[in-house]
Amino acid sequence: IRVDADEVTYGLHIIARFELEKALLKGDLKVADLSGAWAEKMEKLLNIKVKSDRLGVLQDIHWSMGVFGYFPTYALGNLYAAQISAIMEDEIDLDYHLKRGELAPIREWLEREILNYGSLYKPKELLEKVTGSSLKSSHFKEYLTKKYLER
Repeated sequence: IRVDADEVTYGLHIIARFELEKALLKGDLKVADLSGAWAEKMEKLLNIKVKSDRLGVLQDIHWSMGVFGYFPTYALGNLYAAQISAIMEDEIDLDYHLKRGELAPIREWLEREILNYGSLYKPKELLEKVTGSSLKSSHFKEYLTKKYLER
């Protein structure tokens, strides 16, 4: 289940949803075949055998509500957060403050660098303004590597 996935495999759940919804919208996949396509995709990407539609293709409400194209925003949020956190770590020693429960320096940095701008910039522009570069997956990969492989 996507909402129960760890942050390492979470993106693969998003990829599965995105690929299937693209196929649906293009007409390459029929709704009647969605359950089987979901089961195949989950086994291929995550080596998970889906036990039921409730725990598989029907686990999220987005499609039943007519909300398509939404899942990639979750993955983008992870990428944005990792890139912004990397810059914040360099500028204010994020880990130091978090370990001590000192949230004020973090809030102040976020206000100064991001929150004060509201909707003045598009997300892509704001990210470039804050981090000095366009969106990169390398920050998220580095975050996962440090958290799960370098313990």
